[in-house]
Amino acid sequence: MHQEADDLPNSALVVLSGSKSDQQMLQWLAETGMLTGAQVTVLTVLDEVAPGAPASLLELDARIREESAERERRLIAPLAGSAARVHHEIRSGHPLRESMELAEQTGCDLLVTARPPIRRGRRALAEELAHEAHCSVLIVPTS
Repeated sequence: MHQEADDLPNSALVVLSGSKSDQQMLQWLAETGMLTGAQVTVLTVLDEVAPGAPASLLELDARIREESAERERRLIAPLAGSAARVHHEIRSGHPLRESMELAEQTGCDLLVTARPPIRRGRRALAEELAHEAHCSVLIVPTS
């Protein structure tokens, strides 16, 4: 897939779901050159730790954040190598709320996420983002 420079986004927010689909999505984005030259923010949202939580839980949360940051750095390496300027952000809270807030803060013109192959029960994050976003949304199908 070849994109004309005028068709490429200036800025994009890539929302990771924490699933195996993330790697496929990031690889596809790198291979297609979809985000070449764009300011890209990659977002990971972790669960919040309640205020006043025991020290052991706070230590566990800090360790999870460190491990998540390292895992995401490895994950986004193919994207960073595709000439896009990439920034990774880890937030705590609800994925939809945090995604919408960061999309507004960054003024992105494209929101990207992966669509897991099967989702039972509540709506997938990709569907929620498509419904709520105030910019274009690209949902990358994965297997």
